[in-house]
Amino acid sequence: MSKKRKVLLIAGLSLLALILIGTAYLYFNFNKVVESIVRKELIAKNNENPNSIYHLEIERVKFNFVAGSISIKGIRVTPRDSILAFRTVLKILPTTVFEIEIPELKLDGISYNELLNKQAELKAIRFIKPKIKVFVFDDTLKQNLSKDTASFQSALLEVLQNADAGLVSVENASAEIIRVSQSDSNELFSINPYSVVLTNVHMDESTLNSAQYVEYENLAISGENVVVRQKQKTQLNMGKLQYSNEDTSLYIDYFKFSPLQSKKKFSGKRRWRKAWVSFSADRIELKSINPTLLTEYQLVDIQELNIENGQIDAYVDTRIPKNPDKEILMLGEMVGKIPTPVHIHSLKWNSGKIHFETTNKENGNTGGLSFEEFSAEGTNISNIPERLKEDSYAILNARTLFMGGAALNVHFEFDQLSESGDFTFRANASNLSMKLLNPLLKPVAGVEINSGTITQLSLRSNANRYHADGNVVLKYEDLKMSILEMDDKTNALKKRGLISFIANEIIPSQNKTDSKSYSEGIIDLDREPLDSFFKYIWLMLADGAEDIILGNKKKYEKRNRNKNTDKEQEKRKKKKKKKNKKKRKNK
Repeated sequence: MSKKRKVLLIAGLSLLALILIGTAYLYFNFNKVVESIVRKELIAKNNENPNSIYHLEIERVKFNFVAGSISIKGIRVTPRDSILAFRTVLKILPTTVFEIEIPELKLDGISYNELLNKQAELKAIRFIKPKIKVFVFDDTLKQNLSKDTASFQSALLEVLQNADAGLVSVENASAEIIRVSQSDSNELFSINPYSVVLTNVHMDESTLNSAQYVEYENLAISGENVVVRQKQKTQLNMGKLQYSNEDTSLYIDYFKFSPLQSKKKFSGKRRWRKAWVSFSADRIELKSINPTLLTEYQLVDIQELNIENGQIDAYVDTRIPKNPDKEILMLGEMVGKIPTPVHIHSLKWNSGKIHFETTNKENGNTGGLSFEEFSAEGTNISNIPERLKEDSYAILNARTLFMGGAALNVHFEFDQLSESGDFTFRANASNLSMKLLNPLLKPVAGVEINSGTITQLSLRSNANRYHADGNVVLKYEDLKMSILEMDDKTNALKKRGLISFIANEIIPSQNKTDSKSYSEGIIDLDREPLDSFFKYIWLMLADGAEDIILGNKKKYEKRNRNKNTDKEQEKRKKKKKKKNKKKRKNK
């Protein structure tokens, strides 16, 4: 071998050795190189920027070149200054500020070739036990401050044009949303723990500008211990929740919504009367939610809403005056006031309970009624005008045991496009012991039923916000009652003997079922503007029952004098409606 060739060989081997040594050094020190780049190019530049809102920190970066994986531990994203100092330190105040802690972020199966073209391809991205706090500023802090125009999407696209990952997961995470005012802060929302799994995730410029930010094949969300508070007045609790886009359904185990204060404290300091209402359920199922309408149009479209053991507890203190300026809605109008567009195709309520309490206006004694084993089915519940043009009627059928005893069936039809809140109501019951009414009548009305049975009750009414027409069929027997008054010495109710005797003499113990004038009454009722929907229903029954229980045959005969045909009765009803309409107009 010539001398020249030896020199070239030695030079080549030396160069190869240097490359191998450099590669080995780079391989064994790549963690330091990557960590140095991350700290200098990403973290240091952000933290040194005077306009940056957030301060970034990481504890350690571990890179496995052969496996193509990166593990970043101890990630912290925190506001540069204290939350309450933002209004004085920054010229730009965002609507929300985040505080994020991620103990570990894992990126597995990285494809290096794609990174050179500003593209990322990974097998999996895993966020391990992240903690997220979102601080929401109230309007007083945001006024006179310009908005932050920085675009997260634009900043990301500068370094990455598109990305694909087989799996993206958030594991054992926790989150809080905290409302911040000038004087204090309070928690609005919390969930701990929760997990999110997405498969076959893709991101590019078009997806970043969409409502979802990314495209994915499958999405699964699960969580526990959800708490939502509204202005320190009400609280919503959920036990477990699960969602999957495979059936686009949300399942909630244990659900409770109630005021934070007790019934008495809630009503004690109020200027105007307001109902205390609590709702709970063992399980709620929202089946076949339309995800496209939800993400793109913020429209909630649910094929089926199921409620298991739903319970409503309501309390009204009648000693507090009604607000003369408050609009009292009919039941069918309440859905229209929901701020979010919603359409529920089918509703099922299984094995629930409704309990209602109210007070005596004079002494504050409390009485109530309950509806046990309550079940209901509803259809076409909506506040979307375009949907209601096809069919504006919501239908609700319910069955219950009144006070745990007599079976009661009700039927509602609500015209959801009617400006006057038109609805139809039907109710039927039989073999109802009148003594079941005592828990309400005794403390609230000062009346005790000693005996009596309603053998048949039927109510039919067509009504709106202003007026109700219809009829009541009521057959009863063996009615005996006592009129009560408060004993000043014992502070307990006692029987008024003479008044009770007179009442039992005036009111027949049973109606004459062979006489229509003593078993059927007419509903012709003008609603007081401040009466609640359920009081309105109760007054319909009372208006029709007045003709029957009082045995006022003359009243009934006067109503029907010279009106023996259906045609004449129809004329009478039209005339009466016209007269009542004129009265309301004059009022």
